[in-house]
This record gives sequence, structure tokens and C-alpha cells, in this order.
Amino acid sequence: MFYEIILMFEKSITALVKIAIVSPMDDFVVFPTLSFLDSFGISCHFLIAGFIYIASAYFFYCISIGTTSYSLIPNKYQAFVTQIFVFVQSLVSENVKENKGIKYFPIFFFLFLYIATLNVMGLASYTFAITCQLSVTICLSLTVFFSSCIYGFITHGKRFMAIFLPTGTPFLLSFLLIPVEIISFFF
Repeated sequence: MFYEIILMFEKSITALVKIAIVSPMDDFVVFPTLSFLDSFGISCHFLIAGFIYIASAYFFYCISIGTTSYSLIPNKYQAFVTQIFVFVQSLVSENVKENKGIKYFPIFFFLFLYIATLNVMGLASYTFAITCQLSVTICLSLTVFFSSCIYGFITHGKRFMAIFLPTGTPFLLSFLLIPVEIISFFF
């Protein structure tokens, strides 16, 4: 079942990106699209990465359409999405203490699906894995990092700074431990 979905996905991506790529540097060629807008003075140019993002949105759309029928016996798309859902839910419940973090499950599920989709699309013919771009990886990681810091400050206030100094630490050791914890937090 999984193999059939991957083949269907590869065919749809290959149909979306019908550009002859001769060398790896052709991934970064900017080419005009929507040329009929040129008569209005609007130029629309894309990299192949833009098409990859559009294809990932198309994949999420296909998943949402495929899982909308509520029947007693699930179809193959519902079973596939349910398996992914249960897998990510088990990962979150095993790694988050006391089930307090289960409320963040939709964020983890979306990130997992998004990164997995982009990586699987990199396996298709005439495409590349967009997650190999440093800018994409940095943007995703900084978004998660800063949102967790902001939420920590909103939730805990000044007590959020207590993560830099464990309880019961001797006073003289705190001068050494706080800079080490701050460096390890950011790097």
C-alpha cells in the first residue's frame, strides 16, 4: 500500500515538474512562469523550489480530500494517514513527560508531515530535496526554537530563566554553570 502511494506521488510530482534538468545547477535557474502577465507589467518568476512548495501543498490537499469520507471501513488513504498519525502520536507520548505536551501534537504532526513530504519529493525524478537547502532548515529550526522560547516566557514568566540554573546548585558553582547552560541552550 505504501509503495503504491509513493508511486502515485512520484507520478504526480513528475507531472507537476516537467522541466528537463541536465545538471544539478539547473535546480537554481530562474525561469518565467505565467507569461501572460507580462503584458500587464507583472513578471512572475519561480525556482524549482517554488514548484516543490506548491507540490507539497498539493500533497496536503490530496491527503485532506482522501480522508474526508467518514465510513466504517477506511479507504487506503485514511489507513495511511491513520498509521502516520498513530506513529507520530506514539513518538510524542513517549518523549513528552506526563502527557503535558500532547496538546502540541498538531504542531509536531504538521512538522513531521511537512518535512517527510519534502524529503519524499526529493526522491522523485527531476526534483531535489528542498530540505537540503540551508535556508529552509534554518527557517524551520528558528521558527520552532523562537516559538518555544516565546511560549515558555508567556507560560512561566521569569521562572523560564530557571532552566539555566538547576535547583540545589551551590552558589559558587552557579557562576560557572549559568554561562555553560546558556551556551548549550543556544547551540
